[in-house]
Amino acid sequence: MPNFYARTNSWHETSNVSLLDYNSCLKNLIDCNKEENNEKRRRSNSRKGEGNERILLTIIALYIAATTTITKTTTTTAATVTITSNTCTSGWKGVTVLYHCNNCPDIPPYTQYTYTYTAISNRTRIAFSFREDEGCFVLDAVSVRNIAIELIANNDFETATLSSWTYCNSNSTTSAGAVMQNSDHFECMANTYQVESGNYFYYDGAVGNFDYLIQMFSTLVGQTYTISYWLYNQGSAHPSSADVIISI
Repeated sequence: MPNFYARTNSWHETSNVSLLDYNSCLKNLIDCNKEENNEKRRRSNSRKGEGNERILLTIIALYIAATTTITKTTTTTAATVTITSNTCTSGWKGVTVLYHCNNCPDIPPYTQYTYTYTAISNRTRIAFSFREDEGCFVLDAVSVRNIAIELIANNDFETATLSSWTYCNSNSTTSAGAVMQNSDHFECMANTYQVESGNYFYYDGAVGNFDYLIQMFSTLVGQTYTISYWLYNQGSAHPSSADVIISI
């Protein structure tokens, strides 16, 4: 008599083995897919990381470039030079020449000059030096400001004197600097000079050598100030000179 149950059991055993092999393959396939997906995520994260790193490096590079530009500007503003020492300039240090000309061109009409200066001392000096053998310079509305605060006293000469200023003429030049009133219709070399604003201005036609108009004012180290003034010149250009100087 055939052993039906034996064949059945044998079939079950074979079936179980086949199912085990199938399950094993299926599990391996799932594991492979998971590993492949994990690998893709790792590569994607790696690319994102590289991208973020490139962005960060770009930001750092831009920041460094901006900082360098600011540093160069500050250095240019604070550049110092050496000037010839005389009785008027003896002891001056940290000299910055804002404006300089030899055989100066005419400057009609009034022209405003503006600069920025970063203070290196608690006391700072501004000086105007002129020589004009044939003609005259005219100066008006001198200003040194920290935001809205004017630091120059009698900056537009409206006291009708050189009060708060120091005038130095170490070479005893003629036609030396003085304050003139607009209503005087002051003439120099057949040119009539007027104020830029107000009623008074400073004129200088020093002959043979230069003289100085000087004022000291308080500053804060590291603070940036705006310096400006109005200048007018009519002359033969030779010989003449003008310097606007900052020092301590």
